Amino acid sequence: PVLRGEQAVQLREATAQATPKRSRRAEVAREHNLPAYVIFHDATLAAIAERNPASMADLQGISGMGTKKLEAYGEDVVRVCRQ
Repeated sequence: PVLRGEQAVQLREATAQATPKRSRRAEVAREHNLPAYVIFHDATLAAIAERNPASMADLQGISGMGTKKLEAYGEDVVRVCRQ
């Protein structure tokens, strides 16, 4: 419908500055000599974003966030979500 002109599309102007291409996820992965998707899969990142954890306890039960990853990355995840 959009391509045929049957439905209008509205775009919003970006107000925030673009984030650098080098993401923190990639930096952490590089520090651990792992590909970024090994740290957290996209589905896990989506679940974290949806839950918006304010504490380590809030991260428990998220698929892909096991005990080892919680211990290794939990505090950083909570810190980023608080920002």
